[in-house]
Amino acid sequence: MKVGILTSGGDAPGINATIRGVGKTAINNYGMQVIGIQNGFSGLLYKDIVELSDQSLSGILNVGGTKPLITMSMVPTLLLVLILP
Repeated sequence: MKVGILTSGGDAPGINATIRGVGKTAINNYGMQVIGIQNGFSGLLYKDIVELSDQSLSGILNVGGTKPLITMSMVPTLLLVLILP
């Protein structure tokens, strides 16, 4: 099974920890493939995706901004986790 993680809106406190927690749990506990959808809903439409691994998620807690899912807009922050076929 595949899980997509998409953020939309500006940065929010704890967003990197949430992305890391969801991604690592999906990979390590459920054996899922995790992809990051970059650039918000535009990235979902145009398939602007990056494969997320346990290793790539390990270094994002102390990084400023929303990494590795980069998006900026003036709408409230939204974290969307999609179960993909």
